[in-house]
Amino acid sequence: MKIRASLRLYIIATVFFLALCMTVGYSFLSGYYFIEGLDKSLQGTAQDVVDNTPVADGQPAEVLSFHIASRWQDLPEDIREIFQQPPTKLFQVNKEMVSGGFLARPKMVHFLVKAKTIDGEIRFVARSFGPPPSFSRYEEAKQPSMVKTIAIIGGLALVAFIGSLLLVMRQIANPIERLRTWARSLSAESLRQPPPDFKYSELNSLAGMIQSSLQQVQQGLAREKEFLSHASHELRTPIAVTKTNVELLKRLDEKEPMSDKQRQVLERIERASLTMANLTETLLWLSRNDQANIEFEDVQLDVFVKDLVEEHEYLLQGKSCRVTRTFEPFAMALPLTACRVVLANLIRNAFQHTNQGEIIITQFGGSVFITNHSEEHAGQQELGFGLGLQLAERLIQRFGWHYRTTELEDGRRVEVVFDNGPDTSL
Repeated sequence: MKIRASLRLYIIATVFFLALCMTVGYSFLSGYYFIEGLDKSLQGTAQDVVDNTPVADGQPAEVLSFHIASRWQDLPEDIREIFQQPPTKLFQVNKEMVSGGFLARPKMVHFLVKAKTIDGEIRFVARSFGPPPSFSRYEEAKQPSMVKTIAIIGGLALVAFIGSLLLVMRQIANPIERLRTWARSLSAESLRQPPPDFKYSELNSLAGMIQSSLQQVQQGLAREKEFLSHASHELRTPIAVTKTNVELLKRLDEKEPMSDKQRQVLERIERASLTMANLTETLLWLSRNDQANIEFEDVQLDVFVKDLVEEHEYLLQGKSCRVTRTFEPFAMALPLTACRVVLANLIRNAFQHTNQGEIIITQFGGSVFITNHSEEHAGQQELGFGLGLQLAERLIQRFGWHYRTTELEDGRRVEVVFDNGPDTSL
């Protein structure tokens, strides 16, 4: 399962990683300086012992468990076996440890320093450290080693840091979570109320911007619906007048025949009025708010599609285009007007943009396929094609119908499946 990115998790992981690096780094640094301090202390002690203890060749001395010799061969044999050869650098602390295990006190530590007296004579100083003889096993077991102490302190510091981080993130994340929940639950009613207090001024400003933006969007949608409703109602009257006069001219043509050019002009007026009527009907449906009260009717879909095809065949006059129809008897409950608007726009689109070629209209069950294979496209779009097709697609989305468009090499294929009821959430 893919983990989605989260700002909160990103911040926690980043700060935790930095804290871990700092804790581990400072733990090792403290251990390093602790050991370095011991070495410096041992180095100073060895120098003091050398300056205050007279020795000669073949006459080594032992002071405070320090073995001082003027020659390498005068040191104890076990020291020479451990270090193999004398050191070359002055005042460098050479160490050899016998490990007691991970995070445990070493069993034995051997030191060797090459020093120089005030008079400039070379001295070798060696010492071996083991467990304090006064500690019993129980007492020694109770004494944590330096590494363990550093690890415990580092772990406690890391836990304290993580606890503080989680507390701070909780103080920041809770208001952000509240802001997200509030933004997701916004509705037309809650947008009228002032936003709640989210504790921080930045979040309150963001909530105000979200509310203001959504209010502007809501107002724009309201104006758009109001405009569509008023415009479509106002257009009905001139469209009806245009259609009535077209019918009157057709009757006059029967008595006094028109010229061919006059008849072509009349046909174009008729097509334009039909297109405007279809667009007006679509706008009315899209501006309706009482979608839950839309009535469904039993529609014989094959007969319905056939009638729409015949109704738009006037668009193919004068074109070298053939139409292939395949229908299957099928009835279902549909919002009749909305279904008519959608199919009429799609059929008109195919007829308008196919001058030469073939249009295949197929219906089986609740599915309607419209395919146009065009040898050449129409040189001029009819009034309302682009807007009508877009509005039809919005109407399809509103009712939750399945819609798919497939581009072909020589045309387009459109599929509409009337299989769902209205989507009242839109």
